[in-house]
Amino acid sequence: MHRMLWLVPLVLLSLSFLGAECSAADRKFFIDFAKEWAEEKGVLDKDGNLTLDAIARVGLGVSTGNPNTDAAIDAGVVAKNIKEADDAADKGWGELSEGHEIAAEKNLDVAVRLRPRDWSYRNQRAAIEINLAGSHAQTAPNDLKEAESLACGDPAKPKPNTYTCRQMYEDRARMFGEVALYQPPGEKPFCRVYEEQADAYTSLMRLAATDQERALYRERRDDAQENVNPNRCYTK
Repeated sequence: MHRMLWLVPLVLLSLSFLGAECSAADRKFFIDFAKEWAEEKGVLDKDGNLTLDAIARVGLGVSTGNPNTDAAIDAGVVAKNIKEADDAADKGWGELSEGHEIAAEKNLDVAVRLRPRDWSYRNQRAAIEINLAGSHAQTAPNDLKEAESLACGDPAKPKPNTYTCRQMYEDRARMFGEVALYQPPGEKPFCRVYEEQADAYTSLMRLAATDQERALYRERRDDAQENVNPNRCYTK
């Protein structure tokens, strides 16, 4: 049990930093593992809700008097937030698949609010907002910039976190590609969707470790740029 005490927070900390780098199956495994542990520690009840001790700890900052229990509560809250954010994001994409773009955006709002430092949710919300265009797209640049800051670090620093940075841009290119596909019959995405996808591949070209990788990203960027025409997207 003492081993579990440090293992679960470590798993949750890893999830916090890795974000979208984990597959959906991996994230579900870790979340279910942490949730079961949190229930055993009295942090969550069987319905996944916070217990009274946990509510006092989270809402009022009150210590239970036991450092191990406090740590368990803090870890349990992280697990709960990760699961709820993932559920909200999944629901958002489900709404988008049915043509409910506003509802999709609202669900991603929930995910970002729960996990503001997870760059994947920022990318997802930005992609949906840009396809909505109008006033919705005005907040997208902030999400894109924040995702870059979270994944790549301070651009002024000489050595950004290249691996995480690449993962973020690959995730971004994929999200804009998904949005382009999630269109009602007879509809097209806005051209800015393809432009942002092309920009993501351009960034990946700069971060590529080999000439082969760079050539692959260049090919994908060119494909995205070819889609920026009135036959395949709305210009405004």
